[in-house]
Amino acid sequence: MENGFTAMILNPFIEGMREKGANVELLYTRKLDIRPCLGCLSCHNETPRKCIQDDDTEAIHSKLSKAASLSWPARSTYSGSRDR
Repeated sequence: MENGFTAMILNPFIEGMREKGANVELLYTRKLDIRPCLGCLSCHNETPRKCIQDDDTEAIHSKLSKAASLSWPARSTYSGSRDR
């Protein structure tokens, strides 16, 4: 993950951002506890804008709401190719 093809492309971008004074934080979604929506509507009815599930989503929302900019790198494959 940290050493794959996406990281190879992303790391120089991050280094450049840091050289210009940006505070960069990487979030690896594979390492986070993010559960799917239950469809219970508690976040709308009972506790507005707060999910009843105790996972990492709330922390992510907090970080995203404070971010000046975002980058969403994602691996793309063609014809079944994999990171090498």
